[in-house]
Amino acid sequence: MLMMTPLVTAVLPTFNRGSSLGIAVESVLRQRHENLELIIVDDASDDRHQPDVSHLSDPRIRLIKRETNGGVAAAQNTGLSSARGEYIAFIHSDDSWEPHKLRSQVQLLGDDPTAAAVESATRRMTASGEITMPPRTR
Repeated sequence: MLMMTPLVTAVLPTFNRGSSLGIAVESVLRQRHENLELIIVDDASDDRHQPDVSHLSDPRIRLIKRETNGGVAAAQNTGLSSARGEYIAFIHSDDSWEPHKLRSQVQLLGDDPTAAAVESATRRMTASGEITMPPRTR
C-alpha cells in the first residue's frame, strides 16, 4: 500500500533581500521530502529589492506581496494564513537548509504522536563557505 507523505509548507518572509533569496529558495526546492509548497512573502520590499521568482517555474512556489511592511512576524503570519501543509517550516531569506532537513523532521514528528514541534542545529558560515559556528551537540 502506497502511503502519502504529509505536505509541508515552507514559509519564507523576505524584505529587501532579493540578492540572497535564491540560495534559500533552492535549498527548499532540493529537499528530499518532496511533498512541499514554498510560500515566499515579500514584506513590501522597495522597487530595487523586489524578489524575482519569475524564472522559477516550479508549481510548488507561491509569491505573496504585502502592501505595507509589517516585519518578520507579520510576514510569517501572512504565509501561515495561505499555508495548506500539515506541517509548517520557517526559513529566512538569508538561510540555507541541508537537503535532508524536512525529511528528518517529518519522520520525527510521525514517529512520536505527542510531538508538537522539532528543531534543528544551526551552522554559521562565512561568504566563502567557512563554518564559524559548528552545530551544537546534546
